[in-house]
Amino acid sequence: MDARRSERIAAWVAAGACLFFAIVAFWELFGPIPGGHLGNAAAAAMAGENIVRHKLFAAVLEYTEARPVPAQYYTHHPYGVFVTSALAFKLLGHGWATVRFPAALMSALTPPLVYLLGR
Repeated sequence: MDARRSERIAAWVAAGACLFFAIVAFWELFGPIPGGHLGNAAAAAMAGENIVRHKLFAAVLEYTEARPVPAQYYTHHPYGVFVTSALAFKLLGHGWATVRFPAALMSALTPPLVYLLGR
């Protein structure tokens, strides 16, 4: 088998694997939000909403009527979770999709990124 054909086959297999992973990532998008660590996505969505509403680059995990103070900032988690939740809030508004969409999208985009970096 020549190298070009092998590369085409590998690209098709990788594309199929990426598509399958994306389907799996979005499978539970419409299901109930469980408790525990998976249920924490709602808190991340609230923090993202607070970032946008208060124009504040700090994660606050509860709704506040006034601008949050530094004592309310949450600093014990990777910050990218809250930034992607803020972007989801900007795009999708306040709703159920804002909670799960960032994680599903990042999960779906991980295999193509790994393939491109590994290639």
